[in-house]
Amino acid sequence: MSIQALWTFNDGSTTSVADFSASGYTSAAVSNLTITDGAGLGSAGVFNGSSSWVDFGAVIDLGGADKLDIIANVRYDTSQINPIIYKASGYGLKITAADKVEFTITIGASDISLTSTASITISTYTTIAAVYDGANMYIYIDGTLDTSQAQTGNLDSSGNKIYMGTDTSGYLDGRVDSVEILNTGLTSDQVTAVNANPIGIKYTFAQAHNLELGDLIVANQYTDSIQKMVVTYVDSTVILRAMPISGIMNLGSTPIRRGNIIDADRQWLMEVKIDSNEPIIRISDKIVKFVDTTAEGKEVIRINRVEASREGRDFLRYALMI
Repeated sequence: MSIQALWTFNDGSTTSVADFSASGYTSAAVSNLTITDGAGLGSAGVFNGSSSWVDFGAVIDLGGADKLDIIANVRYDTSQINPIIYKASGYGLKITAADKVEFTITIGASDISLTSTASITISTYTTIAAVYDGANMYIYIDGTLDTSQAQTGNLDSSGNKIYMGTDTSGYLDGRVDSVEILNTGLTSDQVTAVNANPIGIKYTFAQAHNLELGDLIVANQYTDSIQKMVVTYVDSTVILRAMPISGIMNLGSTPIRRGNIIDADRQWLMEVKIDSNEPIIRISDKIVKFVDTTAEGKEVIRINRVEASREGRDFLRYALMI
């Protein structure tokens, strides 16, 4: 899966909405947003139905692609037009005044919409998945396929802003627990899996994990096939949720922090390993958005054992102690 954005509100901010996808699409502006408990995992953004919205700027232009997925865990509290995600001349997802889900994409300068057959329940959290795979459009409700229609063609390019909670005329009256945008064309099995784990896979560790919300865990930052996950919810010192960003990886029993995508001051990577029977410690910084595959070239500290050198061994021992 290729995650373009993942917004969860779990950072608890009313003035900035962080992107947990490592794409860096943090909000450009926020209006009248409040925070409350989410649907069981972390926090949700509360939208007041008249003046609440989040502006993410002119990002995620999927023009020329024939894949799009929008997954939203939301509730609405008034039967009116309730926009969830909107990018003019690009794509959108909303709940209609008739309590239906409407998924829209723009192809050939025409807005093409698919509306659910089922109504969703007011004031109840519902997971909605809207999928376009280049052959069909689909709407899934709580992991189950509701409706589909044949559709082909590439999405139009759109330089317009992405809004959450408004389409610039109507406003969401309700709550958003999480919204994820991908360009994969998810299968039904994948939708089922995402529905079961809306903000990531649950991990329980034998020892304290020492990870915090937004931390990035990287399997190997020195190859082009980086596998990485981001922490989207921390339950306790031994339980967390992590969302795969690239590939699949086993976190092991005692993972270490490798960096944080929320706070730029904590974007660093550390590796302790044995290379050709030599202990090596590498610490790198200034890894922009954690998409740079040449982190080794950016290292600021590298400690190797100095052969037959007491000073070298003492230096390494001291470094390990701190």
